[in-house]
Amino acid sequence: MNILLRHVTLHNPEHSLHLTPCDILIKDGVIDRIEPQIRTKGAEVWEGEDLHVSPGWVDIGPQSMDPGQEHREDLNTMINAASRGGYTHLAVFPNTDPVVHSKAEVLYLQKNNASEAVQIHPIGAVSREAKGNEIAEMYDMHAAGAVAFSDGSHPIEKAGVLLRALMYVKAMDGVVIDQPLDPSLSIKGQVHEGSVSTMLGMQGIPALAESVQVYRNIQLLRYADSQLVLHAISSGESLDMIKRAKKEGLHLGATVPAWNLVFTDHAVRTYDTRYKLMPPLRSEDDRKALRKALKDGILDAIVSQHVPLEDDQKEVEFPYAAFGATGLETTFALCCTHLVPDVLSLDALVQRLSDGPRKLLAMEPGSIQVGKPADLTVFQPSRTWTFTILGQASKGRNNPLDGVELRGKVLGVIANRRAVRH
Repeated sequence: MNILLRHVTLHNPEHSLHLTPCDILIKDGVIDRIEPQIRTKGAEVWEGEDLHVSPGWVDIGPQSMDPGQEHREDLNTMINAASRGGYTHLAVFPNTDPVVHSKAEVLYLQKNNASEAVQIHPIGAVSREAKGNEIAEMYDMHAAGAVAFSDGSHPIEKAGVLLRALMYVKAMDGVVIDQPLDPSLSIKGQVHEGSVSTMLGMQGIPALAESVQVYRNIQLLRYADSQLVLHAISSGESLDMIKRAKKEGLHLGATVPAWNLVFTDHAVRTYDTRYKLMPPLRSEDDRKALRKALKDGILDAIVSQHVPLEDDQKEVEFPYAAFGATGLETTFALCCTHLVPDVLSLDALVQRLSDGPRKLLAMEPGSIQVGKPADLTVFQPSRTWTFTILGQASKGRNNPLDGVELRGKVLGVIANRRAVRH
């Protein structure tokens, strides 16, 4: 595999050519040369207008649906969707059937890693069957390759269970990931509690349901002196607590869904179930606060919240529709279209997709250096394109961006001695 990336702008702060156009030659999956101009024979040339390259992007928390729900998504379609979206690493949530709560499920998810450009990193369940009661086989999963522990889409409701999990991972220098939401404060909630929920006559999900758990989780983290990631933060009320905890020196990270950085609860005023998400789209004030926190580094990474669903789970009356949308193929373009350059610079966006999630998972930092294996995302931030459900790789058709023109297109990924060009 010999590839020449011609006239690409490099995104790697550690490199002397950071944000500088250059040529990169990759031989047998290893970066051979990085120079202003390279002349060589026999290499496949990747070139195009406004071409950029960065360390491969990482997503935390997509739903693999495999094993057990392959009709929604299987590992192959998820990997294809990820490469189209620019991801070379997926840290997948454990909410499959069976739940990833033992060594066997961890090994199953890793079965294709030797042969694919996109690597799957299993997140093991904190509790058996992700039900929040009995602690799962965390040590065995860690030994098998689990990169973190979480009950995924099921918030850890019992404080004692979360505390035990935080204590367990200390021995393995691991991290617990929890999406903070108090179910008792959001029973039958459909959308964000506010003027829109009142207008629609729907039960709301208050920001308090998130912020209460953020407060609780930070207190437990302080007590355990462990490592915790608060996943998919959606409320401005949570951000001051996260900021203070980080300033205090607690080992705390936080992610934010791309959807919540772009849309508000006004998107559901027409009862469009494609915008029924978890966490819910919140108010304009929340969106502004999330954007500022992302810019200031309080929020460390942007996540896709990829949840593939069947048509009949969305094409029903709003109260009966399931929560979730696919996002692997559109997250970068959505953020590039709506956040760059007013909220983030392009380079800052790239860091929130690559370096940010790597740090949260204690992965090796992304590096573009001669002699290093290539683990790269190649993209064109100024290229416009139209996303369509029929043209996507994911089996899930539940994406609200169908037919929407976006700015920012991934050309391909190069990783694990393999290249996928789109």
